[in-house]
Amino acid sequence: SGVKTEIQTIRQMIKMCVGRQGNHFPALVSSMIQRSHLKPNFRENAAQYIKDILKIDPTIFERKTRASVLQIVPYIILTPGYGNYGICWEPFNKYNKVSSKGRLAIPIFAKNPRDVIVIAFGDFRWAMAKELAGYHWMEEGLTGDYFQYHESIKWKGDLRSKFIYDYYLWITKESEGIQKLEKEVRKIFWFKIPFPDSLKEELSKKGYYYQDLYKKDEARKLSEL
Repeated sequence: SGVKTEIQTIRQMIKMCVGRQGNHFPALVSSMIQRSHLKPNFRENAAQYIKDILKIDPTIFERKTRASVLQIVPYIILTPGYGNYGICWEPFNKYNKVSSKGRLAIPIFAKNPRDVIVIAFGDFRWAMAKELAGYHWMEEGLTGDYFQYHESIKWKGDLRSKFIYDYYLWITKESEGIQKLEKEVRKIFWFKIPFPDSLKEELSKKGYYYQDLYKKDEARKLSEL
């Protein structure tokens, strides 16, 4: 029954990677797989896409304990099918928050294979921050800041979905100096989902908003010395 449960879990993951309007069709039918010059998420290709994203978001898999910071990379399951979403199945095992690995599911075939990994990472960021904050997720940390801002502007909608899309813009656009996020969201991400220092410095030369955040960042670092 353990094997059967795992197969059902993978099946559920495939459905979630397709999205709400998913139709059932055999996994590898050529007419359903869009032609793309981008390499599908086979193991080596996915590993390279992940390395590229980690250069922009190097702290995503850090987990702080009282004594140190652990780097815990989740299990990444490549689902045999087509989809436009990567998902976080679980950020960690609920019986071991400190050092257990989470699970992400990423479709092998997608319109943009790298994008679905970025989306999975955004989902992971949200789930991890929310789970670690527990009952206080609306007040503390990344989810707290994000929730409070959207509460202040009386925003209505699915906050998790908006966060994932904002994270996608953070990694794909803002990292290149293309301003797509609301000013307040950019500020939250700058401090809570930090780019590497070299990229921050590069961005500080690309516009007033980044320059201002960079100065605040440097001042904060000095005050912590």
